[in-house]
Amino acid sequence: MPCPMLSRFTGFLVFPVSVFLVLGGACDPYGTYDDPAVGLGPVDPVTFPAANIGTGGDRKRPGRGIFAETRAFAAGESIGYFGYAVPSMGVPDPLRVVEDDKPYARVPTPTAIVFDPDAGKPIPDKYLCSPPPNYSFDRRRDEVRYDEQGNIFTALPVATYAEGMMSTSSYVPVVAETTMPSRGLSCQQLKSEKQFETKGLPKPSPSGKYLAWLVIDPAAAVYPKEDPTGMMHGGIGLQRWGWYGRYLLAYLDGGYIPTEEKMVSEGPMAMPVMRKVKRMVPQKLFIPRTVLRTAGAMPTPGQAGAGYDVLEAKLGDPGYSPLCELWTYETSPGMGMPPLPIADLPKDAKTITDTYLPPALAVAPAASRYTYCLQVR
Repeated sequence: MPCPMLSRFTGFLVFPVSVFLVLGGACDPYGTYDDPAVGLGPVDPVTFPAANIGTGGDRKRPGRGIFAETRAFAAGESIGYFGYAVPSMGVPDPLRVVEDDKPYARVPTPTAIVFDPDAGKPIPDKYLCSPPPNYSFDRRRDEVRYDEQGNIFTALPVATYAEGMMSTSSYVPVVAETTMPSRGLSCQQLKSEKQFETKGLPKPSPSGKYLAWLVIDPAAAVYPKEDPTGMMHGGIGLQRWGWYGRYLLAYLDGGYIPTEEKMVSEGPMAMPVMRKVKRMVPQKLFIPRTVLRTAGAMPTPGQAGAGYDVLEAKLGDPGYSPLCELWTYETSPGMGMPPLPIADLPKDAKTITDTYLPPALAVAPAASRYTYCLQVR
């Protein structure tokens, strides 16, 4: 089995769980940096946008941020999702990914090499690669599973930081899928796009599909909605692991994003231009315009991510999308009447559309219209 990876980042606490280096007599961790099959440690998040580092995170001190799953509902069931804002400044169509058969530059969607996708799932139940003989995963020893093949990213999240100014970034958690079977390869043998050239491997095939894969600080903890502060959870389990240029990378897998193709007319009315575009298709996320937190209290504005969001579909169901369009609804029966208490708010989209969105009411989308809403389980 390969030597464990040695982090090249001095003082970098790699994971929020125990990951130890086991240095056997036949293992020389200092003499393998030129071997393309050997990992070089975790990616450095120093250029990541703040949203990719997590709440309370510090890009110069990895591992301080946390990602907590947001409570929500779909079809009456309790679900969770991870939100990520859609950067819309200067982007006339933030849902567009292809324009006239070319990638839409204003919404960057770098390719990712996806191994053995199966039956509509980007992560298969079983990989085709070959694990070491008699292999069994041991979290205390193995930095990754050697009975799997991590997917390979070709770009990292990047933000521009300037002293005294807010950072800016055009990053979106979207990758264009290219596929590759791992049969005939040793598991975790491939760790970078460059290896395909050096090994003479066939070029991965574009599938035309897009995935919501949110790259995060690999040392950040990720907590489920049942334990948002990590009192009972080690912070490992909801994220997945892949590679970028031989560096270990962590990401949240929101699954495939549905898309649609259409012809649109753009430009001045006197000289319109017809373009063929491919756009991501969102599902609706409903929040109440006002809520009543306690009996007798004054109504307060509803807020996305507060625990009472309702999505149209959950992961695996028809209509699911890891991209959401925010819509508001009104539960107050009339002028001066209080809205529903939080405990009595609807928990499925059908009730909202049938009861609280009557045809006579012009329902406008929320002010921040789109957000990524990755369901990872």
